[in-house]
Amino acid sequence: MKKIDEKSLKKVRKKVLFISTTNLYNNPRLVKELQLFTDLNYDLTSIVFNVGYGDDKSVDIERELPNVNFIKLSALRDPFFKWLTSTIAEKISINSTNFFKKSLRANAIAHNKRTFLINRKLKANTKKFDLIISDTLGALYPAYQLSKKTKTP
Repeated sequence: MKKIDEKSLKKVRKKVLFISTTNLYNNPRLVKELQLFTDLNYDLTSIVFNVGYGDDKSVDIERELPNVNFIKLSALRDPFFKWLTSTIAEKISINSTNFFKKSLRANAIAHNKRTFLINRKLKANTKKFDLIISDTLGALYPAYQLSKKTKTP
């Protein structure tokens, strides 16, 4: 009879990345999804933003989800340089959409400057995920790019 390894019996936790262009307080659907995936024992990472309104309440929600790794980006003017570069990228994209009508990147950044910030953060990503979920429209293009790059659904 073949001996079964204990490690092979343990279920490998799937890694899921959730991406949003707002905070947890302003995105109750994301909170429900994170709670569900936590209950299902997934290894979760979520990119969320500090947007000002509701940030203090979002911290309380984060405490209720201790197993989720939150990556927080700022949609505020602090840090100023990141805010400035995303604003310039958005303005350039808006003014150049006539020239680059078929450019997904230009159209995505023209639609939401937080797309630019998420894209920059994900370019530095080294972690592998089993599933990538875009929870807002502004997060769709960066999720698509990471999915294509890593061949992840």
